[in-house]
Amino acid sequence: HRFILEDVPYGMVPMEILGGILNTNTPFVSSVVSTCSILVNKDLRKDARDFRKFMGIEINKEKLLELV
Repeated sequence: HRFILEDVPYGMVPMEILGGILNTNTPFVSSVVSTCSILVNKDLRKDARDFRKFMGIEINKEKLLELV
């Protein structure tokens, strides 16, 4: 379903990545991403929207907080 194939890699995975940058645990988001990956038999993190990879943005916690 498109909610899994689109919303998870383009919405939830970026939230998980932001949590990692901010050193914040995202256990619920991470478990949903992992569960959905199992359900569709596809690594949804592999081709997910990762601003570091697709947009060439390297950012750390301090820079992110400054921008926000």
